[in-house]
Amino acid sequence: MAQPELVHRPRHRQRAAARLRLAANRYWRDWAPSLKKAGWLLGGLLIAQIALTLGQSGWYAWQKHSLSQQIRAAATPWTGGQAQPGSSALAMTRAVDKLRLSHGQPARDDLVELMGALAAVSGRELQVRTLEYEAGRLKLQVGEVPAESLARWRKLLAARQIMLDATSSQPGSKQLVVAREP
Repeated sequence: MAQPELVHRPRHRQRAAARLRLAANRYWRDWAPSLKKAGWLLGGLLIAQIALTLGQSGWYAWQKHSLSQQIRAAATPWTGGQAQPGSSALAMTRAVDKLRLSHGQPARDDLVELMGALAAVSGRELQVRTLEYEAGRLKLQVGEVPAESLARWRKLLAARQIMLDATSSQPGSKQLVVAREP
């Protein structure tokens, strides 16, 4: 194996290189204590920040858990244990609808149910001119309806616990009010 050739530098260059190394070491010796202190300080601050972030996220998780427990405890008497908050949204919505209906208040889908029930009993006999829904009451402005048809519709709707009121608003038209029985 061939050995690399030794490059001989002049003495003055070797001395200059040695002086630069000594100067660099001298500067490092001057700044080293300050840089070490700054490094320790920055490292300590970073560790403190990480610890605070982890502590805060743990506190938030604990708050969420305790609040959800309080919500479950408060909602259980109302829903009767049928649906728990945080479980299926559909089951919870149905439980709330049943609760509202048991207190005589309109449920979320009362309009659709009232319209469907009226359409099922009236068939094609009903000619609707205007339709209005407010606070669980469906108001319809319709053409003239025979009294026998109204009596039959009332009887069929009463079986579904739905009440039907009819008043003559103008000649040739009636106003029907359809609502759940309280």
